[in-house]
Parts: sequence; structure tokens; C-alpha cells
Amino acid sequence: MQFRLSNKKVKFFSFLLIIIGFIAFSIYFDLHEKISVEEIKKFVLNMGIWAPFVYILIYIVTSIIIFPNLLLSMAGGAIWGPYLGTVYTVIGASIGSILPFIIAKRLGRDFVMEKLKNSKIEVCDRFVSRNGFIAVLIVRLIPLFAWELVNYGSGLCGIRMRDYLLATFLGTIPASFTYNLIGSSLGQPVDKMKIILIFSIVSLIAVFTILQKVFSRKKTE
Repeated sequence: MQFRLSNKKVKFFSFLLIIIGFIAFSIYFDLHEKISVEEIKKFVLNMGIWAPFVYILIYIVTSIIIFPNLLLSMAGGAIWGPYLGTVYTVIGASIGSILPFIIAKRLGRDFVMEKLKNSKIEVCDRFVSRNGFIAVLIVRLIPLFAWELVNYGSGLCGIRMRDYLLATFLGTIPASFTYNLIGSSLGQPVDKMKIILIFSIVSLIAVFTILQKVFSRKKTE
């Protein structure tokens, strides 16, 4: 009896191998323990005028693997301050989120759709697909969801690239600014109320964007 894998299964298993490989890489080199904010800061500053480009490139690369990106965000604040650091962080994070999304969509989406066909979960998948912008924006604003998990998970859903990128860009701003603000205060007393206030204001702007999107969609239906 000949055993043959379908093209969808081959792509999905390739997707799993890639994820396992990235996780193994992170665990083997113990990135969470060996890398600190000060080390990142020193390395980036040694690049001179190329420092912003190197920082963004590092963020892009590390968005693919399992890496403590909050350390990078804090390092951005320690180097350039909370405002310019946030700009570089959001650029790097937004661009870096593209490849994981494409990998998951191209290699894993078809297999997942096949398994979900005619099931109750398929209804949820269709809902997320239709409301991709809102779904991604919400999970980006909630720090409980790991950055890499959202990158790959969004690709497995039927979310459009445009909605995913716009939601990622907007949803990344509040957390990025908060981490950059903390990074800029390293070695100094941290004004927690100031951080909470700023984070709340930016989050309210993001929530307003979500509500505006929802109501405008309802009007067109």
C-alpha cells in the first residue's frame, strides 16, 4: 500500500518544521537569557549613522523567530528616547510582521481550511476573515498575546494582507511607546502614572479607530 501526502499536507508539515526550527534556534542559543537591553544598545550604537537601519533590520529578523522583542523596544527608547525610538520600533515591527504572515498563509492556510470545512470553527474563521482589521487590532492592543503568535496565527486565518498590516501598524504603537518610554528611563526613577496616562490616551485613539471601522461597515451593509 503506497502512502502519499497531498500538496496541502506537505506545505503544512513544512510550515510546522519552520516553526519548530525557529523555536529550537531560540531555545538553543538561550536568547531570552543571554541578551540584555544594554547589550543591544551598545551593539546598535557601534553602527554609527547606520544605527537606525541596523535596529530596524534586527527587529525585522527577530520578528520571525521566538525573541523577546520587548527588549528591543526598550533598547530603542534607551538609544533615541521614547518618541524617535517608537518610530523605529513601529517601522521594524510592522515590516517584520509581513514574512511570518505570508509563511503561515502560503504553507498552512489551505490545510487548516480543509480541516475546518463544515465545522463550527469554520464559522468563527469566516467571522475573523470578514473582520480581520478589528480582530488583529484587538489582539495587538492586548499584551497577553505573544507577538510571534499573532504574526503566524493571522496568516492561518483568512485575513487580508491590507487589513493585517494596517491593524498591526496601529496596534503596535501603544505598546511600543510604552516599552520605549520605560527604556528611556532605565537607571532613572520611572513615572508610572505618566506611562499609564500616555498608554491610555494612545489606546483610546486606537479604540476609536476600531469603533469607527465597525460603524462605517454597518452603514454600508
